[in-house]
Amino acid sequence: MIKQDILGGLKLAISKGESLKQSMISFHNAGYKKENIENAARTLLQIQRPQQTQPAQHKKFIPQPKKQILQPVKTIQKVSGYGQEPTKLKQKLVLFLFIFILIILLGTLASIFIFKSDVMNFLNRLFI
Repeated sequence: MIKQDILGGLKLAISKGESLKQSMISFHNAGYKKENIENAARTLLQIQRPQQTQPAQHKKFIPQPKKQILQPVKTIQKVSGYGQEPTKLKQKLVLFLFIFILIILLGTLASIFIFKSDVMNFLNRLFI
């Protein structure tokens, strides 16, 4: 069975324009045993010799370019904007919001230090 597989592969490779030697090397690199490859090559040569003794048409194999199968382009539906660059307007708005909150917090902290005694009196009256 292996010999038939190799024989079929050698026939196919030769029909595509590859040399017998290169085909044998390819099968050897693929892991087939050297003896099996050589037996298949001998069989192939024996099959081809009777065909060559007959006056045959000398056809040179010209490989045809492979046809590319074009597949339709699949449209991708966007589910979220993850990974997209935010627009400059959004970046400016977020920056302004953070700066505004920072100013409010710093102002609150400064007023607590300035009016420390008043804040303490207010909290004492509130909780006592």
